[in-house]
Amino acid sequence: MTENNTGLKDLEKVKNLKNEISRLKKEIAFKEEIFELSPNYIILMGLNGEILEVNNAVKQLISRVNNKSSPEKISNLKIIPPDEYQKYIDCISIIFNNKNNRPFKSYFLDKGGESRHVKVYISPVKSENEIIAVSIFATDITDLKLMKDSLRESLSLHKATLESVANGILVVNQNGIVTSYNHKFLEMWDIPSKMISPGYDEQLLDYISGNLKNPLEFREKIKKLYDNPREISIDTLEFKDGRVYQRYSQPQIIGNKVTGRVWSFSDQTKFKKTKESLRESIAYYKTIFEHSGTATLMVEENNTISLANSETENIFGYHPLEIINKKTWMDFVLPEYIPQMMEYQRLRYTNSTSAPENYEFRIIDKYGRIKDIYANVCLIPGTRRTLASIIDVTERNRAIARIKESENRYRTLAEAVEEFVFILNKEDQLEYIHEYAARKWELNPEEVLGKPRCEIFPLKPMRYRVNISRGYLKLKKLCVEKTC
Repeated sequence: MTENNTGLKDLEKVKNLKNEISRLKKEIAFKEEIFELSPNYIILMGLNGEILEVNNAVKQLISRVNNKSSPEKISNLKIIPPDEYQKYIDCISIIFNNKNNRPFKSYFLDKGGESRHVKVYISPVKSENEIIAVSIFATDITDLKLMKDSLRESLSLHKATLESVANGILVVNQNGIVTSYNHKFLEMWDIPSKMISPGYDEQLLDYISGNLKNPLEFREKIKKLYDNPREISIDTLEFKDGRVYQRYSQPQIIGNKVTGRVWSFSDQTKFKKTKESLRESIAYYKTIFEHSGTATLMVEENNTISLANSETENIFGYHPLEIINKKTWMDFVLPEYIPQMMEYQRLRYTNSTSAPENYEFRIIDKYGRIKDIYANVCLIPGTRRTLASIIDVTERNRAIARIKESENRYRTLAEAVEEFVFILNKEDQLEYIHEYAARKWELNPEEVLGKPRCEIFPLKPMRYRVNISRGYLKLKKLCVEKTC
């Protein structure tokens, strides 16, 4: 009987043991399934830095980075950047010193050098209170970081935009609480910051309306807008001290719901004075434009002449009304000059200093006469319009050509005679010496041109000095017509 009872008990123990083993297998299988299916990165590391096991998320990341299987050592794990490796060493050291360990932020390398931002938890794996391995558990926070960065950037942009505008901005919610404002608003209304810090706008309204010529109308307008939350309003506020503000207001809408109201104030005090000043300036510059004594044109980007004064008729032969918005700048320019002038225009538009402000070209006027033109050209600031002042230099160029022809004639004559011929300018510097004189005096023209006479002809015996003087006197006779 006793043996039977003992056998039954053993069978019961075996049965219980099998059930426990079955339960443990299921638990292990369940944990292994969680281990593999987890989207987090899990690395099990031995005490010597060897990698014992990694889950599927780590395997996929490793395969994308180097297309190889998991390395044997944690130090060879390519997904951990070299500059981040020390963080892991420090954290593991804390574990073995029995100190509290905190998670830290890091990043893993992904395909193409991209980064996956992670939050890393490192903890010991113990057996009977002894550390037998180290678990590295990393949660991917890339999307969270991007959202936080985007939110931070959006808030920063909102604040920067609010502070950068020239208008005073005030935002009030449906409950009459100030939710946002910029410093320009405080400055324009001379409001102490402590007055706006509580948030309610009633005290602000009392303070502001006390400075206006018509405070009652100001308050009634606000009440009307609060009663009609979707209404947009614009009006003018006049102060007792003479200031004039323009007030613009529109509802703040999120989705399809009105959540508050935005007020924008711009200082219009100087507007009337500026307008009058502008009117005077226009009259002033129009007078200068018309009576400058120089033909002046305003040319559009497509080369159309959009403005011309009366002096242009002396250049082109057309009355200004015949060319304004009817002819282009290039209609008058001779074909061989057009490519160069178009290049100058391109350089001006690119803000290049290589575009000359002054240059010459030739035109043909209404009557077929070809004229030499000297132009001063510039862009009107803030526009792509060109302002050009032009002068007819045809006669000047002809005179210069005659002078050059005369000079060449005299030079030819001087070279032909075997005399000591040279030219000194008003500063007594040598400008020209002909070949015969240079050879006789043993001078190199390249070395002596531009030097004072006293350096070229030092004191010599009297006979030689007299020869030089005679040569100089001959020069005087030769240069009478040139006004030396």
